[in-house]
Amino acid sequence: PAMLSPAAVRFLLHEYLSRGDARLRPTLEAGLTRGLAAAAEAGADPCTRIEWLRALADAAAVVESDAVGAAVADGLPAAVDALEALVRGSYEPGEGLLAATCAGHVCCASALLAAFDLTGRVPYAMLAEELLQHARHRWWREPPGRYDADFRTNCTALDALCRLAVLRADPDYQGLVRAPGQSYAADASALAREVHARSVDHPGDAGHYGGAMCSWFAFEPDLH
Repeated sequence: PAMLSPAAVRFLLHEYLSRGDARLRPTLEAGLTRGLAAAAEAGADPCTRIEWLRALADAAAVVESDAVGAAVADGLPAAVDALEALVRGSYEPGEGLLAATCAGHVCCASALLAAFDLTGRVPYAMLAEELLQHARHRWWREPPGRYDADFRTNCTALDALCRLAVLRADPDYQGLVRAPGQSYAADASALAREVHARSVDHPGDAGHYGGAMCSWFAFEPDLH
């Protein structure tokens, strides 16, 4: 349980709710306990901290614990401030996050989308788009259709691409964002194939893989 990430906990929550498998509950509860501690840790990585809050917010609607919802409400202002400080310290328009790797851009984009989910502030989603577009320009490899980064980063990217594709299809969001977006759906389709093909070699990242594919399968019917 100590190794569970926010993505893995969100995947466990999805599996527990969809399958009703009671065997998953102890691990899920251990993951949520870890998330409660991580969300309150002031010195934690800002991207990871906001991702934990997203996982806890997902869980708050279904678990019988007031502590989960309270942790999100109490921890969100400071976590958002820390994420904004991270971006302010390294972001340059048109240049992305200075000195950051592909993983840094993808993780920050995912965290900004989590902040958007939790606050509804559109500028977070817009900046997530810009960071992912910058990452695509610098690190996307076609073929095979994936980012030049590790497996976990590509899983995070797949989740983010699906979320952005859904956002871009929302008329309300379209009315607020005038800049053209990249082909998120096409990139997600290519990346889903790559992630699936490589998953057997990365059993330690099963939670990230499962979460990414859940996002893909939830989004993929919209393509048809």
